[in-house]
Amino acid sequence: VRECLGTFATRAAHELNNQLAVILGQASLLSVGDTDQGRLGDAVRGIVEATRSGAQLARRLLVYAGRAELTASGCALQELLAQSRTLLEAAVPESIFVDVELPEVDLHVSLSSGLLRQLVTSLVLNASEAIGQRRGAITLGCEEASVREGFAAPGVLVTPPPLPSRYAHLRVVDTGPGIPPGSERRIFEPFFSTRGCGRGLGLSVAEGIVRSCGGAMMVESRVGQGTTMHVLVPVLRGT
Repeated sequence: VRECLGTFATRAAHELNNQLAVILGQASLLSVGDTDQGRLGDAVRGIVEATRSGAQLARRLLVYAGRAELTASGCALQELLAQSRTLLEAAVPESIFVDVELPEVDLHVSLSSGLLRQLVTSLVLNASEAIGQRRGAITLGCEEASVREGFAAPGVLVTPPPLPSRYAHLRVVDTGPGIPPGSERRIFEPFFSTRGCGRGLGLSVAEGIVRSCGGAMMVESRVGQGTTMHVLVPVLRGT
């Protein structure tokens, strides 16, 4: 089912992008030299903004399908986590303490800064929603890890096993109620939630990002004791 949805999302995203490119091009031509505040100018600006929003949706569909666009230069993990600390703290309720433990070595990983930031944010927001309105804590940690043959996953492996290589091992630990046994894989389904009605593609997109770069994701959880999300992101060769 996931592969069928992924194929559909990929085709839909490409078709949507093609149409949006035409609309954006025409709207941009109409807006050239438009300096007044008349209805035409407002309409054109509305078209441009709506088109950009549609393009964002197309990118999210591609990420969900595991077809995220990678970058050869990657990004510096330590720097990104340091920059994201304040934003992550502001994104969760004041009753939740966020602790970001920076890695000792600044690893360069095979994801763009935008995708890596989206991955981290999705995991932290999911942890925050798991804790809810009660007091709690989220700890984000990272260290380098080497995977060899015979990889043993902590908890439940929700992606294909990682190939032998060097990885950045991200951990997002929350003090929430934990995940009911048997639901560890289902939390990555679109709109699924253990807290009632699911609201979006958050964890589905996170998994898509991880799969797109050849990484791996594991879920370790016990009811009443919280959850740990383990993510392996490949380290760029030569760094």
